[in-house]
Amino acid sequence: MASHQLADSCKENRADLVLLQEPVMSQGKVVGFEQYRQVHSGNKAGAAIIILNNELQVLSLEQYKTHYTVAVSIGARDQAVTVVSSYFKYSMPTNGFIEQLRPILEVNG
Repeated sequence: MASHQLADSCKENRADLVLLQEPVMSQGKVVGFEQYRQVHSGNKAGAAIIILNNELQVLSLEQYKTHYTVAVSIGARDQAVTVVSSYFKYSMPTNGFIEQLRPILEVNG
């Protein structure tokens, strides 16, 4: 239910992107956002990026994808912006998640 409410709110506010942590998944899709392009690691994803604006030029950065982190590049190569959604799971050491972000920052920062 909350996923559908979030989706409705994003549509009403004309959001272009949604960054989610602990998304509710069903059949490989984020619930409430089934009709939109999605970047995540599958049914047990801890993080996801939903692209609501079809006009955005978005490239999934697969080399950085884990269960807890996903990244996309938005825009043309020379003016691209990197967007990251990451979930720092409370029961796991924070340093591991920081290390997942380091290569993204080094290349795209």
